[in-house]
Amino acid sequence: RYWGALAGPGGDRRSGQHVIETYREAALRSTDGAVAFARAYRDLFEVSGESPRLAYFDGPLIQALRNCVSQLSERDGSVVEWILEVIRA
Repeated sequence: RYWGALAGPGGDRRSGQHVIETYREAALRSTDGAVAFARAYRDLFEVSGESPRLAYFDGPLIQALRNCVSQLSERDGSVVEWILEVIRA
């Protein structure tokens, strides 16, 4: 709901920092969380042009994203891989 509220009627106020705040813990816990994280970042990029920034990513988050790619469908895996490529991790 938080993510949706940031994109609400008052204008889209989402940022990469919000993606981290909203989805980081989920991405660390499960592949579904990693996919939600990646989709949120991709959505942000498509709406605002803001791409992932390495400054927002720590080692555990990068490792969680790397670890889940092989378990995902091609579609979901490509979104996670996109993040890893953009931050060049």
